[in-house]
Amino acid sequence: MAYKFQMGAAVMSGSLQQEGDFSVEDEDDNTKFSVSKAGVVSGSSTLDFVGAIKSIGAMASSGSITAGTSFIIGSADLNEADMEKLDGITNGTAAASKAVVLDASKNIATIGTVGCGAITSTGNSAMAQLTTSGRVLVDDTTDATSKTDGSLQTDGGLSVAKAIYNGTAATLAADSGVVTIGSATAATFSAAGLLNINNVTDATSKTDGSLQTDGGLSVAKAIYNGTAATLAADSGVVTIGSATAATFSAAGLLNINNATEATSATDGSLQTDGGLSVVKSAVIGDDLDLLSDSCIFTMGSTSKFALTDQGANNCVMATSGHRLAFGNAGEYITGDGTDLAIVSSGDVDITGDTDVVGGLSSTQASVFASAAGTTTIGSATAAAFTAAGILNINNETDATSGTDGSLQTDGGLSVVKKAYIAGNATLAGANTIAAADTAIAVADDFLYFRDADGVMKRDQWADIATAIAGTGITATAGVLSVSAASGVDAHGDANATLTEAFNYASAAMTADRVWSLPASAGMAVGDVVYVKAGALNGNKIAVTPVGSQTIDGVAAAANLESDGGAISLKYVAANAWMIF
Repeated sequence: MAYKFQMGAAVMSGSLQQEGDFSVEDEDDNTKFSVSKAGVVSGSSTLDFVGAIKSIGAMASSGSITAGTSFIIGSADLNEADMEKLDGITNGTAAASKAVVLDASKNIATIGTVGCGAITSTGNSAMAQLTTSGRVLVDDTTDATSKTDGSLQTDGGLSVAKAIYNGTAATLAADSGVVTIGSATAATFSAAGLLNINNVTDATSKTDGSLQTDGGLSVAKAIYNGTAATLAADSGVVTIGSATAATFSAAGLLNINNATEATSATDGSLQTDGGLSVVKSAVIGDDLDLLSDSCIFTMGSTSKFALTDQGANNCVMATSGHRLAFGNAGEYITGDGTDLAIVSSGDVDITGDTDVVGGLSSTQASVFASAAGTTTIGSATAAAFTAAGILNINNETDATSGTDGSLQTDGGLSVVKKAYIAGNATLAGANTIAAADTAIAVADDFLYFRDADGVMKRDQWADIATAIAGTGITATAGVLSVSAASGVDAHGDANATLTEAFNYASAAMTADRVWSLPASAGMAVGDVVYVKAGALNGNKIAVTPVGSQTIDGVAAAANLESDGGAISLKYVAANAWMIF
């Protein structure tokens, strides 16, 4: 909603477009003529038109309208004879030479013979009997969900001599009775949903039994079979169970999909009270438990390798002299009950940690963590070298000088990549960069920055604030502030003094109110006062200059008389306000 305010008379050279109601009042605020935003024209005096009256909307009259010869609406010309056909008609009753009007129930009575082509009925039609030599077509597409709501209904039976074709679902014997399909050995469907196949033909294939389906068969309850059953004879899989079912394939493959772990001889997903003989290879995806004490795990036939449980100390023992070889029969571990030998024609590589209780000696050069792993020097806070060349100094001694930190060098320290320091870094003794957050003292503290010449420099925060403050922003001891016009003042249903802020009505007005502009003594050129009206209820807010002040050069008030009206005034010179 936009408003244009000015003092004195307004002269307009273009068209006038009003978004809301428009009214003309006399000097006593009496409305003489009005046009509502809905297009309704009203007035308290005579409205004279010299030419024709043309209206594109509705016209209402509280009195009679008299026409000379006819009423013309568009291309329709209604004369007296035409109007007589509408005079004196009775709703719901047909009369000679009169228009026909339905009653409140859309019915018409006393109509004579009707000659027409096709008759289309959207309601009920009552007939004693309907006989046709052709087809009866029902175009209504209402689905049937009971015996009384489909598009074709009969209270009696339905006899059909020819074939029946049904395009969607069909419900038969919904209330009672039996649906019979066939003759002597017919199949029957009861109202309770029971299907009886009375034909007793035995099945010798998937196409000759008394019940056949080209698709699958889904059964929610138990199945009882009185004689032999052949499953997956041609292909497919027989499933026993649900999510973790066992399956038998047509090729004779048994899959036990239950994933229950075996913790004893009687609780796994596959159990046998006897032994288990497997002609081919066996693959075990998880643990293999041999649960008897002194059990033996044997591999081979001619030259066996045997491991025997010792029944104590969680020990399994290879037979004396047996060899555990790796990659080559000459690379092995063996023992005779006294000595243990690791035999190799090449190197013995130990990739994990090695704890040696006794001494460790080497007659050759030693390389640690050459491919992977970490070499540790020290104990609890040891230094460590990884195979990737990373040096970790785990000692946490803080550095307070150039000779007491956990990592020291008598020379310089060169770092090609980025350096990350989690704590404080002391540079050249006097400049310290702290990692912890610290409240800034805006009048005293400094800020480091990278200068255009690439050198890190510092300047006081107050100087930086002054440099970045723009028009309308003031920097005082490093603190930025803006003009008071950004404030908001609410005024109730009373006279008030405005401030250099956004002034708005916080209550509906019950009488005319005077809102005075601020005194010139506190104003500076460029200050702005904003005023926003609320619900005026037919009253007005007089924005009034004080003392020697003027508004647009006139010592008079600017009135807000529209609900939600707004005005802004700028102090442009001493005692001078202008609307903009």
